[in-house]
Amino acid sequence: MSYTEVQPVLTGRKAELAVVERLVRRLAAGAGSLLWVGGEPGIGKSSLVSATLDTARGRNCQVFAAHAVETGGRFPLGVLLTALGIQLRSPDPDRAEIAALLVNRANTATQVSRDVTSAVAMRLIALVERACSTTPVVLAVDDLQWADPATLTVWRQLAELTGQLPLLLIGALRPAPHAADVDRMMAEPASGAEVITLGPLPEDEVAELVAQLVGARPGPELLRQTGRADGNPLYVRELVDALRRDGVLLRTGETVELADAGTDPPSLGAAIADRLSFLSATAREALSMAAILGAEFTVTHLEAFVGWTATDLEAALDEARSAGVLVESADGLMFRHILIHEALYLTLPSSLRIALHHQAARVLSDAGAAPERVAEHLLLAPEATDAWVVAWVDRWARSLTDRAAPVAVELLRRAREAAAPGAQAESIDAKLCVALYQIGGHDDEVRDLGHPLLTHAADPEIRGRLGWIVGYARLRSGRHDDALAIVERALADEALPTMWSARLQALRALVQITMGRTADVGTSVERAADAAAAAGDAFALGYALHTRSLLHYQHGNLAGVLDAADEALAMLDQEPATADLRLMLLSNRGPILDSLERPVEAERAYAEMIRAAERYASPPRLAQLRLTTAERWYANGHWDEALAELHATDATLLNRARQILRDGLLALIAIHRDDRGTAKQLLRDADDLVLLPGEESDIGRYLLVAHALAAERDGDHSAASRRMRAALIHVLADPDANEHELFFMPDLVRLALADGDRDTAAAAARACSSGGDPGEYTAGVRALVDDCRGQLDADPESLLTSAEAYLRVDQPFRRALALEGAAVLLAERGEDTRARDVAASAHDTYQTLDAAWDILRLDARLRALGIRRGPRGPRARQTTGWEALTRSELRIAREVAAGRTNSEIANELFLSRATVQSHISHILTKLGATSRLEVAREVMLRERETVSPPVAVPGTTRRTAGD
Repeated sequence: MSYTEVQPVLTGRKAELAVVERLVRRLAAGAGSLLWVGGEPGIGKSSLVSATLDTARGRNCQVFAAHAVETGGRFPLGVLLTALGIQLRSPDPDRAEIAALLVNRANTATQVSRDVTSAVAMRLIALVERACSTTPVVLAVDDLQWADPATLTVWRQLAELTGQLPLLLIGALRPAPHAADVDRMMAEPASGAEVITLGPLPEDEVAELVAQLVGARPGPELLRQTGRADGNPLYVRELVDALRRDGVLLRTGETVELADAGTDPPSLGAAIADRLSFLSATAREALSMAAILGAEFTVTHLEAFVGWTATDLEAALDEARSAGVLVESADGLMFRHILIHEALYLTLPSSLRIALHHQAARVLSDAGAAPERVAEHLLLAPEATDAWVVAWVDRWARSLTDRAAPVAVELLRRAREAAAPGAQAESIDAKLCVALYQIGGHDDEVRDLGHPLLTHAADPEIRGRLGWIVGYARLRSGRHDDALAIVERALADEALPTMWSARLQALRALVQITMGRTADVGTSVERAADAAAAAGDAFALGYALHTRSLLHYQHGNLAGVLDAADEALAMLDQEPATADLRLMLLSNRGPILDSLERPVEAERAYAEMIRAAERYASPPRLAQLRLTTAERWYANGHWDEALAELHATDATLLNRARQILRDGLLALIAIHRDDRGTAKQLLRDADDLVLLPGEESDIGRYLLVAHALAAERDGDHSAASRRMRAALIHVLADPDANEHELFFMPDLVRLALADGDRDTAAAAARACSSGGDPGEYTAGVRALVDDCRGQLDADPESLLTSAEAYLRVDQPFRRALALEGAAVLLAERGEDTRARDVAASAHDTYQTLDAAWDILRLDARLRALGIRRGPRGPRARQTTGWEALTRSELRIAREVAAGRTNSEIANELFLSRATVQSHISHILTKLGATSRLEVAREVMLRERETVSPPVAVPGTTRRTAGD
């Protein structure tokens, strides 16, 4: 509901208004904030928000605002779409594009399923960012407690940006109970958040409000009467108006008093009902119909609903406006307060409300209202599912599925019970299958519902679509044999449209390779590719190429994997319908490029994947891909980027295994950076976890390694060696372990040798070199082999060779560890000068990574051999000021100074938005800045003073030691 609340002059609230004024001044200066406004209904939340918006407009800020409504929470992001003016006919192309995405205007006939909520959410955030880049922005949502989960997710992300953008977020809400997400946000407010909880007005402010309402000084009896409103401004107003209508207010000179001091004040509900009782029967009837339409409505829709002449309706509405029941809104009219709307709505009998909602749905549909508005009324009339409802649901089911699949499922289930046998029933069942498939978690029901239609549906389009839907549902639920049987059955249909034949052939190939039937896959892939080309269907060809890439991988042809993936990505569009396929292709490119020893391209591939996921993936999928990206950043020594992704990952969306993985990565980085408090807390929390059989080999490895390194940090080498061996026991026994699994073997060799356990060290070295012909080792595996063998044989040259190989595969931390080991061995041989030089190189890389503990360990090992590298301990990095900025932060600071948004910086530098946001947060903290404007000023000042050297960030140039 749009926001154009008209209230009497805000009385009192001086302290609250001072907070508002301060926040708006900050905003005008370029600094954002988050403001929560809470309180009971009628206490003045909307009035305070309105005053804030007026103040912001007076300082030339952009203002976007809307009310959330209780029935609107079924449609994701609805209140934000209203607030930000997302409409198809918007003159702003960005807004029109978002609106088009919502109504599925593009390529509708070929869509299998679309999850547009995540795509729209990211576009809304980018829209707000762009708005903030031109003028300070206020975004206010009243009654936020009714917002849907997707809106609250966007709200949380915007709240994190208030520390970086000139953005004032205002959330007004009633007292608990709230949605869990709202409670969590309020319990952990963003930096700089303000919380205003409006309580009752004190007596002097109640007297001031009454004086405003009666136009004179209130007498003691009138104040006594209005004092029973307990300081609630809405109740005070309704009491005063009720007394005026009853004719018991008398004015004597400058005082207004009660004529009858013994009158008992009505309740708030009774006072509102009394206001309505003074209206004519015609006006009350019009208002009752308006209450069915909602707290806000258009006169055009109300006119069609009641069927009156424009003259009669306007007279009734004028009377309601004069009586203080209705006020103007941005799009029409609205009830002056939500409680007035509720009072009117609840006076109607339940059976009548159902009938009227059914009638309203038909009227709004005929008037061209958005499907969401019509669906809201149908949801409130479950017993009124007639032939018209069935036909409407059949027509709009696909659009509703895109917009809110659970709503589509609910209406389709109702329609299914009343659908006419034959074509209509088949259409309803098919669309219900699609909606259930899109929600996920209903794969068995999708099969039961869709399987009969594969042969019985009269429309071959339905048969083809359900062949894909049911087949893919069985594939993703692990029922591979069933999936293949369903696809083969669908392909046996001679009347199958060419597009669906191509798609099903592609799906057959994917199922076959998943089942391990590689002998059949090659032929299936080529047939699918030919069919897709003949049908001109990029979707089918994309899946065929994806399967071809998987086949190349199984044959060890990594270049072929990459070529097939790149070919598919080049031809797929950016629509949400292809998002899942594109994410699969992108997620495969990074590891392949790493294996092909193309680390810079791999870095970009991971960044491109996570940027695509931020734009299109569902929240759980995004959380999973953030974790995958963080693993890569950790392994390649880009720990700031890893932390950015880990902190941006919503852990509540991860399953248990991935939560363990996330905590292990966080603990490892904390240990290396000597953040012992954080590390101990993470490991202490993890102590209660019981790793299931097999989880130690993959899921729990990071946590187990972190425990081992923590023991080493505490000087307990025996425990460190024992724990590291436990972490890698399954890898030691696996002759086919890959490079990722072997990653920590050099650590095991180091710890085992320190503990005098040469047998374990030798076993670790053998594990690295047991897989395949040494002549076919990748540079990464070669580096691991030389690292382990160099430590075991006390050969510094082997370790130096390993360090060079680590450099080629962009693993600076592993390189530094190898250099550390080489320096120690050189010192043991008496080559002190060379040892110092090698140690200095290791130290510089550790310093760049903020690996404080690794520096302490390096220095301790060298001191034990009589060598002091230089100043004891890690060189203290500046924590504040320009000199504290890392090279990545310097580059991003310059992009901020150029006026680019976070999304634009992410695209320019091949980073995720989360990484950019994290870097900007660090920049603001280090510079002591409160806004991007202050960062820009600092950059311009520094640029005038000196010409800075070029800097490197992930995804732009390869890192080298010392960067």
